[in-house]
Amino acid sequence: MNPHRLVALSLLALLPALQARADPPAQPGAPSALVGVWTVDLRPTPQSAPYLRKLVITAVHGTQIEGNFYDGSPLQAGRMNVTAGPLPVFAFFTDPGEGVYQSSGRQVGPDRLEGMTLSTTRGFVLPWVAVRDTAPQPPTLPAGQ
Repeated sequence: MNPHRLVALSLLALLPALQARADPPAQPGAPSALVGVWTVDLRPTPQSAPYLRKLVITAVHGTQIEGNFYDGSPLQAGRMNVTAGPLPVFAFFTDPGEGVYQSSGRQVGPDRLEGMTLSTTRGFVLPWVAVRDTAPQPPTLPAGQ
């Protein structure tokens, strides 16, 4: 058999396996790296007991992000900026019915977010940290907060 034909047939045999291969995981800093379930620690002080809630980012479309936060409240006006640095920054608001919560954050590692939430209705601003649900370590506030 012609060696070129043999190589071509071998490549054709591999094609289905190559097509079925899963997409590689998103690189840190890529917009799609934000997609996933994050456990957010909303404790009011570093000495307080953990107060854990979910941030779910379901999709990134250009600079828009979709998902829900805290009690399943949809992210509204979710936006991100990947040109501000090597890792994305994002902002959104939620309105679970008792007032608007404005949140912003940044990805500081492949499995870690840092952010803050402002509630003008309840009169507070709260820094928070989050870890991707697949990350084994619990979130902790940076020292001095």
